Amino acid sequence: INAEYGVELQPFGRNIFALTTKIKLKGALGHTLSPDNCGASYTFEVALDSGKIGFKSEEGLYLSAQPNGTLQWNRRQFLAWEMFKVEKHHGRFAFLSHHGCYLTSMPNGTFNASRKMVAEMGRFTVEVC
Repeated sequence: INAEYGVELQPFGRNIFALTTKIKLKGALGHTLSPDNCGASYTFEVALDSGKIGFKSEEGLYLSAQPNGTLQWNRRQFLAWEMFKVEKHHGRFAFLSHHGCYLTSMPNGTFNASRKMVAEMGRFTVEVC
């Protein structure tokens, strides 16, 4: 994502960098991933040694994928459950959780990480704010 959008990375910790640019993720159905489901933008952080990213809300909390596929915006640390592997799919992005399931936008506007394969609802566009 960094090279494609030309945003700068700033050191955040050991092998972890923070983007200085805020982004939005839009699902295939037009829903925007956000902590309050109202389309707020957020930053994401990149763990370069693992090629994974984490989503951080404006309140400073990370998105965490739970083993049952639910998502929670309640973590203060950027650890394994808060990291997603970025994959390119048909010109858009897919995000694989630590538990082996993809971030998915549901028709009702909610999001989860419960799908083992990438389908249309698991492909996102990145919008720089």
